[in-house]
Amino acid sequence: MKGTIAGVSSVEKRILDTARSLSVGTTALLLHVIIPSALPNIFAGAAQGLGVSFLMLTSAEMIGGQSGIGYYVQYYAKFGDYPRVILGIIILGVIICLISVISTALQKYFLRWNN
Repeated sequence: MKGTIAGVSSVEKRILDTARSLSVGTTALLLHVIIPSALPNIFAGAAQGLGVSFLMLTSAEMIGGQSGIGYYVQYYAKFGDYPRVILGIIILGVIICLISVISTALQKYFLRWNN
């Protein structure tokens, strides 16, 4: 949310004034000026939120879940089966890396004009 607010508030006033002086309507101003200007911050905030939410989900699975990778790690940690615990942690790391790679690829695709 903060990334979106920061992105929208960082649109330069002169760009908005220029668009208004060219009689750009409110909808066009939003779709063609404000959102494209805010997209880098929106994507950064979304990627950060996605990573944190996945870690929170895994933590919740460890505490009270009956399935999931967090439950898997916690279940085998109780029995001291450390090879399976390490495997679960590695799988968790791979999933987080894949999410990061996919997020970066989407950001590069949608913001190819910004590079």
